[in-house]
Amino acid sequence: PSAFCLELPQPEGLLLYNTLTGELLLLDEREADGWATDPDLRKTMVEHRFLVPRGTDEIRQCDQVRYVASLLQKERPYVNHFIVFPTTDCNARCYYCFEHGQRRYSMSEQTAADVADYMLAQAKGETIRIRWFGGEPLFNAGAIDVISEKLQQHGAAYEASMVSNTYLFDEDMIARARELWHLKHVLVTIDGTEEVYNRTKAYIYREGSAYRRVLRNIRGLIDAEIGVTVNLLMDAGNAAIMFDLADELGQLFSGAAHFKARGGLLIEYVGKLHAFASVEEALSTAERLNERLESYGIREHLRLRSSFMVNGCMADNMHSVTVLPDGRLGRCEHYGDSEVVGNIYGAWDAAAYEAWKTVRPMEERCRTCPFYPQCFRLIKCNARPEKCNDLFQGKSRGYYMDLMHNTFMRYKDQNGGKE
Repeated sequence: PSAFCLELPQPEGLLLYNTLTGELLLLDEREADGWATDPDLRKTMVEHRFLVPRGTDEIRQCDQVRYVASLLQKERPYVNHFIVFPTTDCNARCYYCFEHGQRRYSMSEQTAADVADYMLAQAKGETIRIRWFGGEPLFNAGAIDVISEKLQQHGAAYEASMVSNTYLFDEDMIARARELWHLKHVLVTIDGTEEVYNRTKAYIYREGSAYRRVLRNIRGLIDAEIGVTVNLLMDAGNAAIMFDLADELGQLFSGAAHFKARGGLLIEYVGKLHAFASVEEALSTAERLNERLESYGIREHLRLRSSFMVNGCMADNMHSVTVLPDGRLGRCEHYGDSEVVGNIYGAWDAAAYEAWKTVRPMEERCRTCPFYPQCFRLIKCNARPEKCNDLFQGKSRGYYMDLMHNTFMRYKDQNGGKE
């Protein structure tokens, strides 16, 4: 069996997923037990790389495929995915924010117009995809207006998503988001029920309950057919209250077509998180939280990649850049002012750009890791541990098992329940 093959038992048989090829295969009970003696099935599994010759260096083959795929990708020299910071300022003061200590400043109207020109020039006719990021993007909604208006005036095809706390999404802004910004989706983090959320977010405003306002604005967004996904991020300090939050979200939004939620573990950025007693406790608590969301029908169901992954994330993808409020360009939304590679006015640091493609040295456990073909191994990435650990591996396994199940269920739904 391929080292890149994951197995997931299902009532219908055994699901196999190859993380290199992106193929999902279902073996019924007879096939799962007898593939070694069924020549036709064995041939199919070999052709699709679920079985490989003994002694095959799959890591080397994966690296070769990735290299060739990256060369082919260079035949399409355009940038059409932009993570734009209208501002690095924010109306909340979350204690765990990875942006602590970074400069707070906002995009001017002129820079916003120049950013739109840059997008039009770089996209070369491709659909422009924008993710508004910050800071809190709505804290400088005027820049979003300017960029969107200019793209619209030039007849460009564009669509947007946003990472936002949604506090400022009143009725007028929701209308602009739908009609002018072409906003399709908003990702929002909620840290607990009302008292915990209001204390954790520590908004600069003092009127009313921020928690109630955010929930009201989420309802306004989904009523406008703008998708909302709520992140329920936890550490050991707030884990218990997150189950109460899941219940409240379930009661409020169960059955809403444009609402989903997902539970996860906070990433250690600032040394202020409360650790679980063990990796097993952390993983099982996160899974139980997602099961609670599932019981209300609001859990987000992502699907498997169905193709080979050339790029680990936007940072090593030639079609993506981040755009800071002053027009400087970067490679990762989590770095803000640091690691700049150029600006929208033509300056470019090729060495800094290429440095983002450098991967971490291979560890011994990489050689037998089923996740290797889809692993984010960029040496500059701060969203994973410096060395692969049991928590990271456990989260990865749970993530892929969930994706395999979700993809199979969706396939069955689309095919009238037939496998």
